[in-house]
Amino acid sequence: MDVLAPFAGTVVALASCPDPLFAEGMLGHGVGLMPPDTEPFEVRSPVDGAVTAHQAHAVVVTGETGSVLVHLGLDTHAQRGAGFEAHVGVGETVTAGQVLLTWDPRKTLAAGASVLCPVVVLESGPERLVDVAADGAAVGPGDLLMRVPANA
Repeated sequence: MDVLAPFAGTVVALASCPDPLFAEGMLGHGVGLMPPDTEPFEVRSPVDGAVTAHQAHAVVVTGETGSVLVHLGLDTHAQRGAGFEAHVGVGETVTAGQVLLTWDPRKTLAAGASVLCPVVVLESGPERLVDVAADGAAVGPGDLLMRVPANA
C-alpha cells in the first residue's frame, strides 16, 4: 500500500514531533508534514480505502494493508472544528487523492496550536514501513510518503 502526501509540504521526522504520542510511535509510525504556508488548502486521501474515523482535525482511511491517520496540526482538538470543513464522512469509500476536507491553518495558528501534521500508519512498527520520505524532503500532493508492503 502506497501512502501518498495528502497535501504539499516538507517532511519532518516524526521522532522530532513535540507531541510524545506521535514522536514515540504510540499510535504507529510515519512522518510529519509541514504545510508550505498558511493559506487554506484541500487535504486529500493518502490511500484508497474507507473512512473509518473522522473528527474535524483528523481522519483515518483504512486501505488494503492498514489504516492511515492524517492528523491536522497538534493540539487542534481544542479548536472544536474551527478552520476545518469536511467533505467526506465515516463509512465512505475514497480513492487516493480524493479531497477529504479543507483546512485553514491560520485558525490553528491563531489558536496557538502547531500546524505540523502527523501522517501515521496506525499500529505499525518502523519495520513495516519502507521507502519513507526523507526528513526535509519537499513533497507535493500525491507524492509517495511511505510504503507498507502487503506482506508486512
